[in-house]
Amino acid sequence: MKIELARAGDRTELLDFLFSVFLRDHPNHMRFERLFPDLFDDTDEAMGRHAVVRESGRIVACVGAYHMKLRVCGCDVPLGGIGQVSTGADWLGRGFMSALLKFQLERLRSEGAALAWLGGRHDRYSRFGFETGGGAFSYGLDSRSLAGVPRRRKVEAVGGADAPAAVTPDMIAMRDATAPAAVLEPV
Repeated sequence: MKIELARAGDRTELLDFLFSVFLRDHPNHMRFERLFPDLFDDTDEAMGRHAVVRESGRIVACVGAYHMKLRVCGCDVPLGGIGQVSTGADWLGRGFMSALLKFQLERLRSEGAALAWLGGRHDRYSRFGFETGGGAFSYGLDSRSLAGVPRRRKVEAVGGADAPAAVTPDMIAMRDATAPAAVLEPV
């Protein structure tokens, strides 16, 4: 297996590959260029953050590695972000992901990263040293946070490549059930 860095000319193929892989488990997954436009500039520098394996000239596996900074008590800690961990369905079980993760983690270390952050499932990659760390975030919606949402706002489906951020019917029902009547006046 040969690991290489993607190039500017690989942008369309790489983005289409990533989208197809992530749709397998997440049917409403957005395209990566919409989620992280700065990571997918059509330049050798931006594309070169993605290590890929090709078979018959086509990308079949990818892992992205990005420089980040973590600020802790006023100190900047060099951090590497790992993302877009993906293998095409026909290529699973051949060791591509292990080789790509090892390659990218070593690359980040050699470029000065003190820590690596994984944007993915830690249970799958714990053998590489990833574990859940830090604080956990819990987002909640209540009558106060939804008070400014008009009742007549159009409710959209959540997710999908073209779906806007949406207020779901359950959110409106929760607001209507918990908010005082004075707050529920139509806007």
